[in-house]
Amino acid sequence: MQNQTISIAYDTIEELTEEILPLKRQAIALEAEIGPLKYIAELIYGDEAADYFDTAVRWIIILLVVVFDPLAICLLLAGNTGIMQKKRVTFMTEEEILKDIEIDEPLKRWFADGTGRDGN
Repeated sequence: MQNQTISIAYDTIEELTEEILPLKRQAIALEAEIGPLKYIAELIYGDEAADYFDTAVRWIIILLVVVFDPLAICLLLAGNTGIMQKKRVTFMTEEEILKDIEIDEPLKRWFADGTGRDGN
């Protein structure tokens, strides 16, 4: 009778152990996801972090919004200012470059010949 009770207890323990393993895996996965937030909550609230975890998460979200939204706006303004102040580059044609330069007649013939020679 006592051996049968022990055997039933061991079977029950084995069944419960098999049921608890997937739950332990899920708990480990969840802790890995929220681990950094858990440490921040412990930093802020100390040993009572488990009671204030939701509050700590809210404060972290508010902190991220307060810090990064103005930064995003500044980046948008800087980008738009840079685009507005961008100068257009225009290239001068050969005629525009040479219009104010006087070239002697022999030199003009030398260039006009196309060979770079003066015809001699």
